[in-house]
Amino acid sequence: ATGNAPTGNAPTGNAPTGNAPTDSPKSDDKSDDKSEDSPQPASLPPANTQQPWLTLDSSFDLLLNQASIPERQVLIGLSNELHLTEDSRAKEARELANQIQREKKKLDIDYRKKTTEYKQIASSIVRRLQQQWPEMSNRWHPQVQEIMAHESQNVVSVIKKHSRFRRLEELGRERQALSKRKFDHDRQWIKVQRLLRTMENVALASNLPIVASPEIVDRFHQLTALENGTLGDGATQSAPRTARPAANE
Repeated sequence: ATGNAPTGNAPTGNAPTGNAPTDSPKSDDKSDDKSEDSPQPASLPPANTQQPWLTLDSSFDLLLNQASIPERQVLIGLSNELHLTEDSRAKEARELANQIQREKKKLDIDYRKKTTEYKQIASSIVRRLQQQWPEMSNRWHPQVQEIMAHESQNVVSVIKKHSRFRRLEELGRERQALSKRKFDHDRQWIKVQRLLRTMENVALASNLPIVASPEIVDRFHQLTALENGTLGDGATQSAPRTARPAANE
């Protein structure tokens, strides 16, 4: 006998057949929220490829094209006064500034030498006056004013008869001429610095639209307009004048 063993497929337990239901993956809401809340890097303004990048050493003609009317007048006027003609105007201006500084140093040395000699001669004349009028050793002596009032001609005569009085007058004229030349050199150096500063301002203003947002550029133009305006215009536009009340009111 073969027994009563059941034929066919044996049961495999209570495991359900077919595709078992699986949980759908949950979306990572936290990661999405984090990506939305995290600060995004600020985007740079698009570069203006049509606008050339200018520097102080750029071509003078390019700087003139970008300069405003007042700046253009300053650049042209100072260039004419300083006799600057090269297209690399900044380089030429710096060389001129260095030359002015070297010349001014020589003038300072010469001026100090002549001033030292001038003071030595003046001190010698003062000692000669004090020998004849000891009261002059003290400027607050009560007789000094009396001497200057009644013996002024004698005082002048003693001064002019001094052996080095002619040299004193000569040194005085030379010191005055050197002082004027030093002042002229200072004026020239200041003009060169103003020219360089104006050229740099033109370059910076021209580069602003390349690196800044339109809002900043607009604000810059507003500030420039305010600087070129007057207090009267701003006050009239912002606050109209009201009539003053009568005294009896």
